Amino acid sequence: VVLGAAVGLIGFSHFLSWVFKRFRDQTIATLTGFILGSLGVLWPWKETLYKLDTNGSLILKSSGEKIVEGYRWFIPESLSPEVMAAIGFILAGIIVIWLLEKVAAQSN
Repeated sequence: VVLGAAVGLIGFSHFLSWVFKRFRDQTIATLTGFILGSLGVLWPWKETLYKLDTNGSLILKSSGEKIVEGYRWFIPESLSPEVMAAIGFILAGIIVIWLLEKVAAQSN
């Protein structure tokens, strides 16, 4: 399993490198789309909305689990430690990308 994972990772990285060299702008646009498309799933501040019947009671699956109808995303109102950590990670990601781009531009 480890050998297969390593070979798959190396193979995929070579493929991605080849695609990036040939179609740089399209690859960046596609990867950006994947990231933006996944924000709804990854967004940490959301409230789960469950399916209700006409009386306002929860509808359950046959296994007894609640049925998720959707999510209500929100922006937190206070600067809790969780919010500060998320902001810190966002800023760290921006700085790392900026530094990588700066180093790549200097090496060319």
